Amino acid sequence: RESFWVLPGGRCQFQEDSKAATKRELQEELAEDFNDLELALMLENFFDFNDQKYHEMSFIYRQKLPENSQYFDLDKIYDNKEVDGSGITFKWFPINSLNEVNLMPVCLKEAIGKRANDVMRIVQR
Repeated sequence: RESFWVLPGGRCQFQEDSKAATKRELQEELAEDFNDLELALMLENFFDFNDQKYHEMSFIYRQKLPENSQYFDLDKIYDNKEVDGSGITFKWFPINSLNEVNLMPVCLKEAIGKRANDVMRIVQR
């Protein structure tokens, strides 16, 4: 396991837009349907990982959990299986405690705290 946290998500499939990909990935990772996704952030992230250079482009959507969600326990660490059988671990963190969380990319901590009404764009090098 890695020693940091990331937002849930994944890659777009061929001919799939970012909103549809986010809905699909959330369904695969959390087994719940999210219907009111709202684009909040476009992020270009340049980083090194395992001695390799990456340029990641992310479209990050704001969403609330469905009212009947099984994931409202903020103190629990959830271990799930994706549709392909691979494991995924996730946990909720209060926004005001993000400075204590090893969240990647780091610029997300500030962006999440702003909760702007307009779509933000961040380039992190």
